[in-house]
Amino acid sequence: MPDTDDRSGRFRALRDWSVLALVILLPAAVWPAILGLMHLVPGFDGYEACVVNRNEEVGWDGSAGLEVRSDVIPLSHVCLWDDGYSAELVPSWANPTLAFFSASIALATAGVTTGVVMSRRDRNQPEPSPGVEEGADLT
Repeated sequence: MPDTDDRSGRFRALRDWSVLALVILLPAAVWPAILGLMHLVPGFDGYEACVVNRNEEVGWDGSAGLEVRSDVIPLSHVCLWDDGYSAELVPSWANPTLAFFSASIALATAGVTTGVVMSRRDRNQPEPSPGVEEGADLT
């Protein structure tokens, strides 16, 4: 049977490494999330962004011929013109990057939770009495 201190040490190490991963991942995930979710910010004019992207006049008057489609999962902001031209405003790296950070943060959170629960469980187990062998019949 493994030594309780050895198991507790492993779970503490898991918890500590997972906390470190969260400390690094959470701030690092902010910039792709902000850039990827820009089209959801109030005040963001999707039509103007589409026009600027196509190198037309910035002060576009909203005339017919442009349709803007946005999705949250996967992040997408597509500009479709009547003449067949289309443009995706969300960078191609945004969705894979956000998926990576989401999965990494979920794994690190699971590691922290497992480490905390298991180290508490090991700490709460009663210590065997000195001089009594484990599994000995005390009747």
